[in-house]
Amino acid sequence: IYFELSRTIGDYKEILKKACLEDSPSVIAKYLLGLAQTFNKFYASVKINTNVEADRNTNLLIAYATREVINEGLRLLGIEYVDVM
Repeated sequence: IYFELSRTIGDYKEILKKACLEDSPSVIAKYLLGLAQTFNKFYASVKINTNVEADRNTNLLIAYATREVINEGLRLLGIEYVDVM
């Protein structure tokens, strides 16, 4: 699941190019939905706050990167996001 989520995050730049070339914001929206679904699988299968510091740091970094990509994508779509619940 680490690889799948990392790969999905890494696809962001290509998704932006595709959305621009096709003049289609729905490309970004579909990507963000897929990213959220992939992160949900990650969150369900991996303990984020583990006792092993290296694992915890890796998990937190992946979660942070996911949040940043989703927030930026939503911003580009003109959708306000909740920063804290």
